[in-house]
Amino acid sequence: MKEKPDNNLFILQWIWKSYLRNALIPLLLIELVFIGMFFLSNNWSQREMLSLLKNEVRAHLQEIAQRECLIISEQISDISPVAAANADKIINTVTNQILNLDLPWQGYGLLLGKDGTVLALPDRGEKDWVLNELTNHHYNEAALKDAFAPDQFNLYKRPDLAAFGKQVAGKTTGFASINLGGMKQAVSWATVTGTGWKLLIIAPENNIYSNADKMNGRLLKIGSSMLAGLVLLYCIFFFILFKKSHKMSNSISQPLLEINNIIQRIVAGDYFQKQKDLGVHELQETASLLVHMGQQLETANENLLHIQAKLKKKESDLQALIKSIDDIIFEVDENGIFKNVWTNSEKILLMPVDQVIGNPIQSIIAPDKSDIYLSKIKQVIENQEPDVFEYMMDTLYGRRWYLVRIAPIASELKSVSVSMRDISERKEMEKSIIAAKEETEKASMAKSQFLSNMSHELRTPLNAVLGFSQILQMDKSAPLDNSQSESVKEIVKAGNHLLMLINEILDLAKIESGKLNILIEPVKILPIIEETVAFIKPLAKENDIEIAINPRDCMEQYVLADSIRLRQVLLNLFSNAVKYNYNSGKVSFYCEKIDKFIRFNILDSGLGIPSAQLPAIFDPFYRLPITANNVEGTGIGLAAAKQLVELMGGNINVKSQEGQGSHFWFDIPCAEAVDRRDI
Repeated sequence: MKEKPDNNLFILQWIWKSYLRNALIPLLLIELVFIGMFFLSNNWSQREMLSLLKNEVRAHLQEIAQRECLIISEQISDISPVAAANADKIINTVTNQILNLDLPWQGYGLLLGKDGTVLALPDRGEKDWVLNELTNHHYNEAALKDAFAPDQFNLYKRPDLAAFGKQVAGKTTGFASINLGGMKQAVSWATVTGTGWKLLIIAPENNIYSNADKMNGRLLKIGSSMLAGLVLLYCIFFFILFKKSHKMSNSISQPLLEINNIIQRIVAGDYFQKQKDLGVHELQETASLLVHMGQQLETANENLLHIQAKLKKKESDLQALIKSIDDIIFEVDENGIFKNVWTNSEKILLMPVDQVIGNPIQSIIAPDKSDIYLSKIKQVIENQEPDVFEYMMDTLYGRRWYLVRIAPIASELKSVSVSMRDISERKEMEKSIIAAKEETEKASMAKSQFLSNMSHELRTPLNAVLGFSQILQMDKSAPLDNSQSESVKEIVKAGNHLLMLINEILDLAKIESGKLNILIEPVKILPIIEETVAFIKPLAKENDIEIAINPRDCMEQYVLADSIRLRQVLLNLFSNAVKYNYNSGKVSFYCEKIDKFIRFNILDSGLGIPSAQLPAIFDPFYRLPITANNVEGTGIGLAAAKQLVELMGGNINVKSQEGQGSHFWFDIPCAEAVDRRDI
């Protein structure tokens, strides 16, 4: 393969070639043309002289504009992706070059952006164009952004220069004579290749033509000497220029070599470099940046070493943490290959840790379960959501239960972390709890069955006693005396009370054993309340208790309940309100609709319940200590009422204060959709 020819030039060759191409040859040609024109136009009139001079000025200004545009274009072309960081320096150089142009006739340059914005204008030109640079704006920033905010800095948007702006915008090069600042100005422009920028060269026409008359007489005298001296002048000039180029190349190459040495030392690891005076501002800035970069690299290297030390410490801490816990932690990729393993005991696995890494999950998990693992791993990677499940695995300790958590790892590699915690002891404990619960339920069922059987066994002879007692009361053939009649009444009363207690025990046993049948149907509230009040009034009358029913609209509504069990709950609450009341007390009832429920409220003015006893009043066989010996009952009624209400889809609650009565309420679902005509 042939090597590409080296087309790079030495600095001296590059400078000399640039001088010849861009300055010397065009300047020489212009001078020769100018002298030839001088001899040909010597006999022309003053008017023709001025016209010719004007054309010359136009050509000269145009040449200067094109030359400077070419220089700017070359400087702009140096902004490559690699050198984009130095774009501001190059733009700054271009701006300074325009601002410091040394032009004949006290002329100056003006650089326009592609949209007509003034990018560079020297101080002496601001007066002509009636512009003052904004205090918060700089030309180099304008060149970078290619925009000024104010319209007075935009040549194409100024009404007073509309025609001239249109002419400049429409042509890549041109010449015009305009009135600026009360003076005629000659303006020539050219376009900077690749940017759309326009470079305008402006010179006062008074300065251009002021010496025309004087030169007309002198040209004849000096024309011949100019031609003779031109050859000598250019020979001397070329010699001096060559020496200057050689000196300039040396002044540039030495700093560049020093910069190259700085870079090589930094690459070798000697980050801290001393800055030397290179004599060229731009190269000095480059060297400064390189020295600063070396210092930053040294700092970054130190930080990297520090971070590496911290990572090693964290890794050791992580290893210590892993050794302190019993969990097994794996890193697994999407194909089920173990990438890493952390555990404090290798005996948990079926093989050493170093043999697990790189193997598939089938190496430690049964083949019939590995597919489940793989599907869960892929699901976690796809959904980016963790998954938790329990799994039994064979280990060197035998079969053990593990709580497995699979979580995605935030990285470009598709992998997950799998943590496994031994929960075998917990599973054994759960089995024990379940077994104990089953035993408890069996004991509860046995108790309920026993109570049910005992209730049936007691109710049979009790019904016989009540039957014979009622026969004695109703037997007219052998009437009882007063003493006997009172005794029989006491027998009947005690028997009925005992029968009621037996029925309550039987109901509670049925509820707890799950054998109580509940028929849920729409039930109208008012008849149930009337029947309950009619049944409880004799008991209330004995103790001079007032029963107050507050009529409400909800009394005419329906609830979804078992009518018998609803009546049983109301009767229990009303009887308690009467039994636990003071003489001449009061029991009140009202209902209200709350959302999709009907609330039944029973209030009494009786003894009340101590706050410490409230949590236990719905427990079976619980009775208030202060009334246990004074009020008949077993403590089953409220427990049965609570369970019956819950079976009907409601709930029961109480609010009470000792000595100030109690407020019981329970909620039953409404039957709003029931057609009243069908009931």
